[in-house]
Amino acid sequence: MIKLTGECKLSAQKSQAENLAKGAAPTNTIANEIGVRPPGAESQAGQVASSLDNGIEGNFKATLKAHKNLDDQSINFSAKNGTSVLKGSVKTAAQKREAGELAKQVPNVEQVVNEIEIKPDKHSTIVPSMKSLVDCRLIEIRRELSNRHLLAKSDQRFRRHFSRPRQHIW
Repeated sequence: MIKLTGECKLSAQKSQAENLAKGAAPTNTIANEIGVRPPGAESQAGQVASSLDNGIEGNFKATLKAHKNLDDQSINFSAKNGTSVLKGSVKTAAQKREAGELAKQVPNVEQVVNEIEIKPDKHSTIVPSMKSLVDCRLIEIRRELSNRHLLAKSDQRFRRHFSRPRQHIW
């Protein structure tokens, strides 16, 4: 990901910087966080942008809470000058797509950069202390099955040995 930061006077300059970055690195994702600050209204524009970013973050957090499929996932979200960056991890690609789509629907979001990682086994429903108990029980079950297999094999040998016709030599 290439992150563009800083300030410019016109939104056309912001777009131009993004297009240049895309041309220079076409395979990379461009996060355009450049703030547009018109001449003479720089401080006011900065305050408005900061308030908008805080609003975007609050709205996205509320949206995540409303979606039970994403609420318990590790998703971090930040907004800067209308560009939203999603980070963290989820279990499935569908959850990653859903988080990106939800972020695009938040008011005042101009761009979404979705850097969420997919980690299917990250969020276990088993409590860590229970996991060790489950692991121990699995080991016991494997031992028991192994012992049963050995008993079955020895039983087969025993039957083969005693079912053969005996030749008695007197």
